[in-house]
Amino acid sequence: FDERSEWPFDGAYCSFVLAKANKETHSVLDQVARACGLRNTKAFSVAGMKDKRGVTVQRITAHKLRAERLVAANARLRGVRLGNFAYVHQPLTLGTLGGNRFTVVLRDVRADDAAVAAVAATPAEPDGAAAEAAAAAAAAVRR
Repeated sequence: FDERSEWPFDGAYCSFVLAKANKETHSVLDQVARACGLRNTKAFSVAGMKDKRGVTVQRITAHKLRAERLVAANARLRGVRLGNFAYVHQPLTLGTLGGNRFTVVLRDVRADDAAVAAVAATPAEPDGAAAEAAAAAAAAVRR
């Protein structure tokens, strides 16, 4: 039967979480599409792009792509994991991102404990002032 025309699920989109490490979202979606037997990435929708560097997790929607195919794709993907599948009625679109959460890990910092504590206690400022606060904190660490 044609999987796309005889869709048995309530929602037309399979929503899932994509976890990746040090990879660009678009190239990972190319890999996922190939692993699912798709010719291109047109079935996938994202709310925004994640950084290439680092470990990132983001929600993706796929138009009429069964969760079972995505689960099977996990075995063929390296440095990528797909999970938390649900069927939904609407695709993600650019700008529907509810927010970002970051964990920043600093390694091999050379400073005394008091300077590190002072930097860690500096609150991030809203409206773009965070970069200014970060620059001041970085200067304190270099002293």
